[in-house]
Amino acid sequence: MKQLLIIALSLSLFCFSCKDQKLIDENEQYQLQIKQLKEEVQTMQDEQQKTQFLIKNLQNISATIVTNKGDISLMFYPEKAPLHCFTFITRAEAGFYDNTQFHRVIPGFMIQGGDPNTKTDQKNTYGQGGPLVMMPHEFNDVSHKRGVLSTARVSDPSYGAGSQFLLCMKITWVWTDNILHSDLLPMEWMWWIRLLM
Repeated sequence: MKQLLIIALSLSLFCFSCKDQKLIDENEQYQLQIKQLKEEVQTMQDEQQKTQFLIKNLQNISATIVTNKGDISLMFYPEKAPLHCFTFITRAEAGFYDNTQFHRVIPGFMIQGGDPNTKTDQKNTYGQGGPLVMMPHEFNDVSHKRGVLSTARVSDPSYGAGSQFLLCMKITWVWTDNILHSDLLPMEWMWWIRLLM
């Protein structure tokens, strides 16, 4: 009987220790998950701070596209598409867009530029050029309307966006995608656009 009681007590302690170990293991897993969540939240906060820094530094920056038919004054919307604004500005500063041409004109719709291939005489490559690294989309609620300059992209959304952009001429539709900035068009430029249409 004494042996039976010792065996029962041992089994009982073993079961309690198994339950305790299971609770300890579960607690460790929860602690690990909490640690990972805290790290993810910190990463998100860091990224948000970087984005806010970028937005703040891009405020009130304007640009001008100089053409042989007149200049186009640009205003940016970094709060809507900070990465696209930043890349457009830095490419322009680095001379990426210098001597490029508007290679695609669809009357009543848009004109497209920003392709580095247009610096060459190989017209069969126009519209196919871009940067080495694509950037992620920044979909937003800005409508495509006359005067809006937007990032051009291919139909596959996983591909991202490059250096090409389009200038809306006369739009009656809404396409909320990759808006860079708004455009203030001088009269000479609008006259040239009307000639293309």
